[in-house]
Amino acid sequence: TTLRRTIDRILSAARARRQSQLPAEQHYECDDLLKILIIEDNEQLSAAVKERLQIEGHLVSRAASAKEGLRALQGERFDLALVDLQLPDMSGLTVTKTIMQMHHRPFVVMMTGHVAMLARSLSPEDGIDVVLAKPWKDGELQQVLDKARQGQRAAQLVAGQPDRDQ
Repeated sequence: TTLRRTIDRILSAARARRQSQLPAEQHYECDDLLKILIIEDNEQLSAAVKERLQIEGHLVSRAASAKEGLRALQGERFDLALVDLQLPDMSGLTVTKTIMQMHHRPFVVMMTGHVAMLARSLSPEDGIDVVLAKPWKDGELQQVLDKARQGQRAAQLVAGQPDRDQ
């Protein structure tokens, strides 16, 4: 399936990074490292993304539900939140609107396979900085990390291609 190919691509990139000449910690300056929360109910996908990001030296936590993710965000300060649009206990849009009310708002990336549909209905009140199409290419995830590092909050900016098959 497409999801399996995405997971395999993420893990391949992580393995390639691990086998490179320099250790992952030397690829980025300390200031470039992010504290990231992944709110995704697909355990395989979130584990693959977490491994990929940790190899680069980022501090990464995972939450399998919206409620678990919101608890984590209330208890810790994150630089970036990767939020799945379709979570089992509530919509990712509800999560991002809740994040908007927090004192420290992380850079918010909505992950979805239905980009065009989401982009048509987005508003600044939704609290989404970037929409990342699933499945994404490795370079697209890196672009999102760069935008988060630079604080480029551009509502409705879409990375990836609209309405890919999941």
